[in-house]
Amino acid sequence: MFAMTSRSDLPSRQAIVESLFHVKEWANNGSAAFVECPGKDFHTKNDGARDCVVAIDLGRPPTVTCFHVSCSDEVASANYALRSAIGRAESSPVGRQTRQAIKQTQVASAPEEPFTALPLPEPMPFPGETYLKALFESGEHVSICVPDPKINAGRTYERDLLIEMISRSGGVSNLFGGASSVFVRVNPMVSGGASDSAVAKYRFCLLEIDADPEGNPISLELQFGSFVASGLPIRAVTFSGGRSLHAIVSIEASNAEEYRERSKEASARMTRYIVPDTKCLNPSRYTRLPGARRLVSPLNAAVEEWRDQTLLATHLGPVSWEEYKAGEAASMCGERIWFESLLSFDTSNDPDSVLGNRWLCKGGTALFLGQSGVGKSMLNMQLCMAWASGFTPLSFGIAAKRPLKVLLVQAENDRGDLAEMLQGIYKNVSNDFLDRLSKHVVIYRDSSHTGSDFLRSWEALVRLHKPDIGFIDPLLNYLGADINDQREASAFVSELSRVGHETGVITGLVHHFGKPKPLNAQTVVTDTDLAYQGLGSSVFVNWAREVVVLSRIKSDSDVPTFRLDCTKRRKRAGLISMEPEDAGKPTSGICIGHSPDVRRHGMIWGQRPFPQIEDEKKK
Repeated sequence: MFAMTSRSDLPSRQAIVESLFHVKEWANNGSAAFVECPGKDFHTKNDGARDCVVAIDLGRPPTVTCFHVSCSDEVASANYALRSAIGRAESSPVGRQTRQAIKQTQVASAPEEPFTALPLPEPMPFPGETYLKALFESGEHVSICVPDPKINAGRTYERDLLIEMISRSGGVSNLFGGASSVFVRVNPMVSGGASDSAVAKYRFCLLEIDADPEGNPISLELQFGSFVASGLPIRAVTFSGGRSLHAIVSIEASNAEEYRERSKEASARMTRYIVPDTKCLNPSRYTRLPGARRLVSPLNAAVEEWRDQTLLATHLGPVSWEEYKAGEAASMCGERIWFESLLSFDTSNDPDSVLGNRWLCKGGTALFLGQSGVGKSMLNMQLCMAWASGFTPLSFGIAAKRPLKVLLVQAENDRGDLAEMLQGIYKNVSNDFLDRLSKHVVIYRDSSHTGSDFLRSWEALVRLHKPDIGFIDPLLNYLGADINDQREASAFVSELSRVGHETGVITGLVHHFGKPKPLNAQTVVTDTDLAYQGLGSSVFVNWAREVVVLSRIKSDSDVPTFRLDCTKRRKRAGLISMEPEDAGKPTSGICIGHSPDVRRHGMIWGQRPFPQIEDEKKK
């Protein structure tokens, strides 16, 4: 937590925000601002007025967040700029506490994308010659500096001549007399050139990572893991002999302007994992030539310590910038699934299966349809309680792999309605399962958010409570658009799918039937017909992995009787038949009804055999 002492610090933070962003509106008594997103050019969906917000509360680190995900690189850079500016401005003891809190937040929140530390490869043989052949072409001039680029601009050598000199001398270190360091510019230079203006080809940029933004060292294994995870076209990875690895990234720019754009893009990509040193991006930048040795202890030390500058890898990742960009574009199309992985996949032991026989898996989608006023919300609540407690009889045989965390967001039922439902369920659950319900079920009543505002609220609740499955009841209350508008419907379910993909939550929409269609004696209603009974666009049915339909059927009983059908995944759900000819076997549809004695059993749905109508018996 920040240790702010008063709100007197807020105006200075507001001024910094206004200097860095285009502020649309201040909110929360000036502690938050809705701004124009710094990465709005990368947005793939229409912008909303409040998509990007800057929070500068005095109780937590200043943070930029955006509803879109396609601008994550620019938002990360904006976060760094905002926190750096505020950290510099608040130089008092309070400011030092602020920077410490920012540092803790950066460490806690990094990386933006997960990656793992990787063991370093064994150093490659003939490092100097191999490095030069990997980066430079015959006839190009290579700029070398010994011993210190701060005081020596170095000299250029034709590549083949330099390689021959190294080979004849027995290595880089011998060629340059055992100098404490040997530096090489990352790009070919004009003969005798020694500055950015003398770069002959803008082929590479240098990414160097040896510490986090607060100066804390980062292990070599983490650095190497971040290079591999980045997916950048890295031509060479070297060890400096100190505390950093250097990645030479192939960006193949045609001129200085394109070099600046691509090197910035490569650096931003790296920022998703570990923040690189942006001061190393100029095209004539020196890096350390593998094969030399580096003195890492002071000259007056009792025992001098030398380390080798080594070459760890060449041609890591895509072979070119063009291939890297093509891969980036392809990644926007979704996750590639490799043919070999499908052949070896154990379908009987799928770790992502959550309900039934792979009926619904992590990130799955479902649509629950029914007529108005028949008790869909009660059935929905009952399924929540069954899967949260592990008490399968309540879910008619649709079993969860384990007790699930369930989130229910609903609009139609007040506290009393919910209490009646819950108390009825409690009467029918074994005591061994009851203690799980309060821990595993989260219920919200939201009657104010619709459209994009609801989607933001939904994502916040999912990320806060981390449910396995979440219900939205009913769809019409939260869509905030014409139910028949295909574009609006597609945008809505696409955002739900994104949240499901990122978090693993199964998303269930509860929805109403449309106006009944007239039927004649010859009409045959199939499972597919049932699935499309819902009001509005067919987008919702096509989006859902499963469509569960609750429909009223004829019965001689005074108690309302219904069919419950799984219309897509069918028998995978685990519904069990009670019909004499199929008793105990999996089925895609069952008969259920309201409790015949509410006072005794409470509000509850129960399974029963399909009714035989008296007129049909006579036939």
